[in-house]
Amino acid sequence: EAVADGAADAQTMRGPMLRALLERRFGLKVHVETEQFQVPQLTVAPGGHKMKPATCTISGPSPAPAPGDRAARAAMAARRNLDVVRQNLDAARRGAPISGFCGIAGAMNGPNQVIVLNGFRAPEIDVFLSGLLDAPIVNRTGIPDTASFSFVLEFDPDDSQSREYLKQVVTRDNQVPYDPSTVPRAPGIVTALEEQLGLRLERVRAPREFIVID
Repeated sequence: EAVADGAADAQTMRGPMLRALLERRFGLKVHVETEQFQVPQLTVAPGGHKMKPATCTISGPSPAPAPGDRAARAAMAARRNLDVVRQNLDAARRGAPISGFCGIAGAMNGPNQVIVLNGFRAPEIDVFLSGLLDAPIVNRTGIPDTASFSFVLEFDPDDSQSREYLKQVVTRDNQVPYDPSTVPRAPGIVTALEEQLGLRLERVRAPREFIVID
């Protein structure tokens, strides 16, 4: 525990003040080094991005879960998730906007991973892609941070280019029933991002900071 002398913002307390405190109390000394690493860079593909404006805004706290059996609530949430994915995947193929849904949902459609997103601003999309790729994104799209979007992304997680980029195991718990003959394999994530969202993903060398414990 510690008390700051005077006013200090949270970032200062979590950063240099905490670092000085750890060094003084525990002898834990650190410094920051910058190294060049291969990281995913996101740019807008020729012709512009294809993400549509959000059809909803998210405000206020999420509603409390209904009382009842936890397993039953989880099953209901999974069914609702599948319905959202199925409905909006069909809508996207018809060129219709995403409707009846705010947030993010995902499920497997045959061999493909489908992700539906609605009401996210550009920085939140960066966070989503960084989590999907398990790597920080270098965003050079130039898209305003205040712009809010919706999109449906469908890709084959087993494609070679997907395996090169994806670090997380794609969950296959939520499976849309399908006839294998009617669900062709989607492209890998790199091609899907460019064809479906108009976003280009490529690896570049960029500086990245690390905290080194001395």
